[in-house]
Amino acid sequence: MCYHLMVVQRYFDLEAPTFVVSLNEKEQHKEEIAKMIYGHFIPHKAVIWRRDADEELRDLVPSSRHMPCVEGRTTLYICTRTCCLEPISDLSKMWETLSKI
Repeated sequence: MCYHLMVVQRYFDLEAPTFVVSLNEKEQHKEEIAKMIYGHFIPHKAVIWRRDADEELRDLVPSSRHMPCVEGRTTLYICTRTCCLEPISDLSKMWETLSKI
């Protein structure tokens, strides 16, 4: 029952972020990005780890098709229900942006 309450809370939280991490072939910075995202208390967040070859994910989350790696670098997309921020592929810029959320 607690899980269902959490889902309802996320549904009504219009500012709840969804993080889409588009990994490059080497999956660079995966651990660092995970520490950044999970190291901050961000209520109701959702995290999607995207790989180019993962066709099943593209079918389940069609919007992830439009979130590729930028210039072959692991890229972070931060979205809410209404909009997405510019894609971030620089690790220090990711840290700076996540600190403000």
